[in-house]
Amino acid sequence: MRFASQGRVSLRPPITKLSASEPWFHSWPQDDQHAVVHLRPEPAGIDEFSSEQPYPAAAAAVRGEASVWNDWARDEWAFRIVTTIAVLEAVILIAAGISLSGILRAATGTILVDSVPAAAEVRIDGSVAGLTPLSITAEAGRRTIEVRHQQHTQTLTLTVVRGETSHGLVQFAAPAQSRVDASAEIQITSEPAAAQVAIDGVMRGATPVVVPDLTPGSHAVSVRGISGQVNRSIEVAAGRPQTLHVLLPASSASPARPARPADPGWISVGVSTALRVFEGGRFVGATGAGPIALSPGVHDLEFVNEGLGLRLRQRVSVQSDKTTTVTPSLPRGSLAITAEPWAAVWVNDERVGETPVGNLSLPVGQYEVLLRHPEFGERRTRVRVTADAVARVNVDLRPRPETP
Repeated sequence: MRFASQGRVSLRPPITKLSASEPWFHSWPQDDQHAVVHLRPEPAGIDEFSSEQPYPAAAAAVRGEASVWNDWARDEWAFRIVTTIAVLEAVILIAAGISLSGILRAATGTILVDSVPAAAEVRIDGSVAGLTPLSITAEAGRRTIEVRHQQHTQTLTLTVVRGETSHGLVQFAAPAQSRVDASAEIQITSEPAAAQVAIDGVMRGATPVVVPDLTPGSHAVSVRGISGQVNRSIEVAAGRPQTLHVLLPASSASPARPARPADPGWISVGVSTALRVFEGGRFVGATGAGPIALSPGVHDLEFVNEGLGLRLRQRVSVQSDKTTTVTPSLPRGSLAITAEPWAAVWVNDERVGETPVGNLSLPVGQYEVLLRHPEFGERRTRVRVTADAVARVNVDLRPRPETP
């Protein structure tokens, strides 16, 4: 090949196929398969046919990085806002739940169920709640209470009032105090009087004397006076008071027979409440066991019932061979009686009306309540009336459906 002598010829390098792996390779847009792709190699230096112009790839890369950063920042702030809103909603829901639960808990009352004897099973609305005496919180409203002792069941209907206590008492047997009557007492007199009395070897005082709480059966009685001693054997029956009069032998030291002492007198306590009678700290008798023997004269007596908190004093004048009625002044209490559906009411065999009976004033003590309905029969229960609270009786006379 011939070259001109005065001219200079330069050959342009051949165009080669571009590779996407080259750092200077650029294509736009890359994700559009139908777009026209413009390929342009980035020159390393100054082209002899063009001036020095740097390719704007660096600027495009910076703009891409800035766009990615802005997108991430926007997503981060959106995440924080959504999270904050969710936390606030959770706090509001928790606070509302606590407030609502407090309101629901406030709409409750207390049920107090007791029975005689104790340890009876209590069912409230058909569910076992425990044994008497039982105190349990229940929702306000009418509640059916079943109290079961051995083979016997009694049903109460109580209305639970918000924030208040509803009481129910069921008695399957007579209270423990009444079982004292199962024992017996004996009144012992002697001629002459002031003789020492021993029963089964235990000193019980001087005649005339009343010895209470003797167990049924045979007992040995010894009466010793100045002139001698007399021994007797007696049979005591349950619940039956007895008397024993002993004639002591005449004194051998004196030929003359001593003057016959005055016959004792008697007092009768005119109240139905069980009371024990003391004189100078010495037990002399109890109500419900007949007249109490006392020597003629003035006596300062004390009438006591520990279960009712009673301790009353009264002076009594006793005359020989006469019975004096003593009526201690007892404090009074109130009795309220309700029944389902209704019932005629007797208290200690005295009719007081029909249910509901409210604020019935009675002397403190134990009472037997009889409720009678022409269709559902009758129900008896016992209640204790005290001076410090209203005694309540609530009985459901309707038959209980048989459970399979």
